[in-house]
Amino acid sequence: MSDNTHRGTIWLVDSTLRDGEQRADVAFSFVQRAMIALMLDYLGISEIEVGTPAAGPHEIKSIRSIRTLGLGCRLTGWCRALREDLDAAEQAQLDSVHLSLPVSPVLLNALGRTSTWAFRQLDGLLAEARGRFEFVSVGLQDASRTQLPMLVELA
Repeated sequence: MSDNTHRGTIWLVDSTLRDGEQRADVAFSFVQRAMIALMLDYLGISEIEVGTPAAGPHEIKSIRSIRTLGLGCRLTGWCRALREDLDAAEQAQLDSVHLSLPVSPVLLNALGRTSTWAFRQLDGLLAEARGRFEFVSVGLQDASRTQLPMLVELA
């Protein structure tokens, strides 16, 4: 991973390569993904969410190919707060991951999980992720519908 200090104090994260394909009628080819990554890097984007490694071998191959471009920005894989997602990010040879953790009662209930599960997942996986990757960020899914005390405790 390259040093991003030259990027300034504003840190821009682009999720086009991860989020852009969530529409049913959008699927980027390897060439399109590479061109998007090159353009984002040229524009000075600090970090690119290059995809979701746990989506499978095709996604891992695509992420690996983007890594070979020698971009100056950070390349991050989006991971659910699950160990198998960290394994897939490692297979994609990423140095950076973003752990996404469901935290609202609504979302936890929909997934058959509890707040106790959320705390345990974060506690167990954060330390592991920090040992496996150079950079780890955490996002709390549906935080606006979560009680403030829980958010503070998770932080």
